[in-house]
Amino acid sequence: MKKILLIFMIIFSAILVTSCAKDESSKLTANFEAEIYLYTFEEGGRKTNIIANYRPQFNFSGTEVMGVISMPDDETEISLGQKVKTKIELIDSLNLKKGEEFNIFEGSKKVGYGKITKLY
Repeated sequence: MKKILLIFMIIFSAILVTSCAKDESSKLTANFEAEIYLYTFEEGGRKTNIIANYRPQFNFSGTEVMGVISMPDDETEISLGQKVKTKIELIDSLNLKKGEEFNIFEGSKKVGYGKITKLY
């Protein structure tokens, strides 16, 4: 009986260590680059382009956090209906992964989506 219990404890410990191991592809951060798409008004999105200091909510698999979308180099606004690479800074750090997809909201209205291309 003691051998069975010992074997069970060893197997359980190995499973626990494996599941708690750090995932090297993820990182606790609030800053990243992403390719985003903002819906046009006809697609159910905003009526106007976004300008500097736009602060929507970002939803990562059910976790919502507010953040700021930076303007791409030499741009004063981001037009609706086109994919754009930009930098995003969240107000809180999250465990994020390169390639992770997210949605962009204004209140309860989904106005766009994106995919992480680089973590800082």
